Amino acid sequence: MKKIHLLVLIAVLQASPANALGYFLDSKPQSTSNTCQAYSLMMALAFENHDAFQMETASDLRAIEQDFRQKVDSLPGSSYSHKNWSTALEQYVQGHYVLKRKYYKNELDWRKKVAELTGTGESLNDPTLSALLSKKVVMTSVKSLEGNRYKSGHIVGILGIEKSTNSQATTLFFNSAIKGNGKKNSCDQSDVAGDYRYKAGLIKTNKFQLKPFGNNYLLMWLEAV
Repeated sequence: MKKIHLLVLIAVLQASPANALGYFLDSKPQSTSNTCQAYSLMMALAFENHDAFQMETASDLRAIEQDFRQKVDSLPGSSYSHKNWSTALEQYVQGHYVLKRKYYKNELDWRKKVAELTGTGESLNDPTLSALLSKKVVMTSVKSLEGNRYKSGHIVGILGIEKSTNSQATTLFFNSAIKGNGKKNSCDQSDVAGDYRYKAGLIKTNKFQLKPFGNNYLLMWLEAV
């Protein structure tokens, strides 16, 4: 896995809302194998920096991830339904935000929207990362990401993307389920199932495969109401 350069990480932290710093510095993975949606949505919510939804540490993010997942599970129908995520989010934030979902027919249009929403689109190799003042975390579903494969798809956060004419542009992801090597990733009384299966962290890579929905690619983000 391509570990993100320390200067890049520092710049991301400096550019991020204050309440986002804790879980970048001391990341916890998603709680279970099926909570990537809740994890990424709540990270996106933290980036909105709303007074009512403060998350200062990785433990804060985990608590709200689990709380939001209960909200999703309480709705009729599938917990994997994109529509149910939207409904659960609107109920959870009491109307402060809506979850926008769009499906793009080609990756070029998808990349342009990622750049627009995150406020990036230039090189991610500049150590000062003046371009990477991420406006928000956006989300997508991937089948693979830097050597990790997810058969049924996996929701990840995106903080930035570089301008590129290649088929895939280098993109800055936050992956809440970096797969381990069969060994325990943690050993603590407060551990949950995800701690034994995954790690979490920032990954800068152009080695990823978006999950197609029909022939379209998903992009999600929060918008204030």
